[in-house]
Amino acid sequence: RKNFAHLIKWFCEQFRGNPTVGLILKLSIVNYSEIDFKNIKSRIQFIKAQTGCGQFPRIKLIHGRLSDRELAALYKHEKSKAFITLTHGEGFGLPIVEAAHYDTAVIATDIDVFHETGGEDVRYFELLNSESLAALMKSALDEKPPAPVLPVTSWRDSATELIRMTRNSDFQMKIG
Repeated sequence: RKNFAHLIKWFCEQFRGNPTVGLILKLSIVNYSEIDFKNIKSRIQFIKAQTGCGQFPRIKLIHGRLSDRELAALYKHEKSKAFITLTHGEGFGLPIVEAAHYDTAVIATDIDVFHETGGEDVRYFELLNSESLAALMKSALDEKPPAPVLPVTSWRDSATELIRMTRNSDFQMKIG
């Protein structure tokens, strides 16, 4: 669902041999077990070997939970150019909200939920279109794109809107 294998493959193909580019891969699989970590690490090495990637570009795997402070440090790091997601199934898109909060540009698959969450400021690419993603990654390296600007809604406003929608039956699509 998260498509991290495609991201690694395309990243390696695009930046093969480039020591100035790196990818931080943040994953949370199953229960953060050591076995999961080793399996993912092995998969990364396999993909790098398949693409003839060698040592560069570097790929750093972060597996498991991060504190809010650690997550903020990743998004705000001076070398971070963009948050990239290749997911083809997402419930809400919280990482896009987090990236926007920390003023980090977003590159995401062109799926409905990301348009709802990220709006017009996210750079979208067609799922499984490696050329489109490559162009967006290269442009992010050349000039850091602006982060999405998301509207800030208070809990009170959200609750008020939900109550209004429930009372008016606006939350259901009317057919016929």
